[in-house]
Amino acid sequence: MTQKQPKILVISHNCFSEITANGRTLSSFFRHWDNAKVAQLFVNNELPNSTVCNSFYRIRDKDLLNSIIKSQNTSSQLENSSFVGVSNPKKGKETLIEKFKNLKNIVPSILYMLRNLLWMSKKWDSKQLNNLIDDFQPDLILLQPGDYSFIYKMARIIAKRKNIPLVVYNSEDYYLKDKFSISPFFHIQRYFYKKEVRKTYNQSDLIIYSNDLLEKNLHKYFQSKSAVILTSSEIQSANSTLENDILRLVYAGNLGHERWKSLLAIAKAAKKIDNKLVIDVYSGFVPKEAKSSFTIEHGINFKGVVAYDEVLKVINDSDIVIHTEGFSNFTKWDIRHGFSTKIADLLSSGKCFLMFGPKEIACVDYLVTNQAAWVAHSETALNEVLNKIVVSKTEREKYLENAKRLVAERHNITKNCKIFQDLIVKVYQNQQKKN
Repeated sequence: MTQKQPKILVISHNCFSEITANGRTLSSFFRHWDNAKVAQLFVNNELPNSTVCNSFYRIRDKDLLNSIIKSQNTSSQLENSSFVGVSNPKKGKETLIEKFKNLKNIVPSILYMLRNLLWMSKKWDSKQLNNLIDDFQPDLILLQPGDYSFIYKMARIIAKRKNIPLVVYNSEDYYLKDKFSISPFFHIQRYFYKKEVRKTYNQSDLIIYSNDLLEKNLHKYFQSKSAVILTSSEIQSANSTLENDILRLVYAGNLGHERWKSLLAIAKAAKKIDNKLVIDVYSGFVPKEAKSSFTIEHGINFKGVVAYDEVLKVINDSDIVIHTEGFSNFTKWDIRHGFSTKIADLLSSGKCFLMFGPKEIACVDYLVTNQAAWVAHSETALNEVLNKIVVSKTEREKYLENAKRLVAERHNITKNCKIFQDLIVKVYQNQQKKN
């Protein structure tokens, strides 16, 4: 990668990390980038865990509150030597707003509005932050937004002030999530959010989407120049034979969106093949409604949370790796454009990959279209699919070969880093021609 690399200021909610999904996705883009040419401004109460960047600027909700109440600085420059390489990035105490978000009986739209109002006060736009940005002298901004409108406005303001291009990396479908609600606060929040998204897309030089379906459906609303880069993996393919005396089934990931229900269905089907089979589940928490069912008797061996490096070892020692989604109508609507960061790792693993989920969801459809995993859309189909995995070596080889091809085409980290760099360099060069 010999092209001149522009200096990039990344603006995002989450920081670079080798642990969190958003953090890993962001970090993967910069594997071959000069880390002196990357800086990050992030707004969550967390610490980075990555070597792709040397300069971190953090602004938290409580920093803004303190700037209003005590006239304190709103941003802090973090020294990466103090936390890069730690096995688990530490989060500080929860902010007031984060605590409220965990209360089920608080109206979410009001909380969104309160947080957006706090940030729209522009207390973040401090002399200290502007000095930090001036010292770095970015050539381009990469924005990874979320479902809050303030970060869109922040990125636009900085890009205009510095007269530099703005590129958006979009992995979520928040813009499309209109729904029926009798709450006026919901509609007010949605109005201002969509307004900020439109302004940002109109100013942007490029939108990078995380999957094809998301790009297709947002193109109905925006004609911005765009590209798709799927998540990458650095996993080395392992031995694919079913070699354990008792098949080892592994799931590593979040249990939200009713994934826990789908795991129980898989465990039930597996026990019909061999009553000794269980699914080893690695996750940070078990939903309350699932705790009584997450037992060995029900085919679930809950292992708790482990570091990403340990997850890779677990996958390497498995026979069948699992990903799943929920089947309720709300879940199918809520994550229809979802594309888990785990998909690339599981495809790259060289293991038999079982996906159990509705065909309407982007990542499920992707695997079916490319015949790169064993996919079941119903509990009835699960029994048949699991039996075929065990007995059909020919089909195992077919799916593994298709997965290997797909990884080479769309999930190879070196290739995707090159695509990302080519896109960024082109945007930068076009800006230089204008100037």
